Amino acid sequence: LSDHIEVIGVSNIIVPSDYETSNTLYISTGDRDGFDTRSTGVLKSTDRGTTWNTTSLSFQIVNSEMVYQLLLNPSDNNHLLASTSSGIYSTTDGGNNWELINNQGISLIDIKAKPGDFSTLFGASENGDVYKSTDMGTSWVKTLDTDQRRTMIAVSAQDENRVYAVVSNNEYGLHKIYKSIDVGESFTEVF
Repeated sequence: LSDHIEVIGVSNIIVPSDYETSNTLYISTGDRDGFDTRSTGVLKSTDRGTTWNTTSLSFQIVNSEMVYQLLLNPSDNNHLLASTSSGIYSTTDGGNNWELINNQGISLIDIKAKPGDFSTLFGASENGDVYKSTDMGTSWVKTLDTDQRRTMIAVSAQDENRVYAVVSNNEYGLHKIYKSIDVGESFTEVF
């Protein structure tokens, strides 16, 4: 709908639960998977995607920053987290202001929240490790160390204690699939 976005790569699209009345969408710019385009940050539309505006989480392309993951708090459409190459940011006012809440040097390319509990988060790093946060992303503890290429996380509302991690190997193929039944505290290999 718009020809005036600085980069064409988009890695995340957030559609808030009040979209029908707010007409609001969020996107993270840049290609987090192939790095074909770098990020200019998080953009917001309040007219169903016809026009896009920068939020205060903005990057210069020359700095090669990346937004890996956007995550919306399901109980608050103004509360989002953004995992970036420079840390984890939080906004509670729909992107007007972003606060850096963690910059401990972990690049989390995937983040999921425990169903029904946004304070408990699971993150997967670009080197195959899994981390857990119990304070909405301010601090993280490694709970699975794979020393592989990449990991993606899955959670289920059917069993809030279960977390899956799909890990690719260093040759870009499947390494293993892990399962946790204790809210990401420990993992066992299932495939």
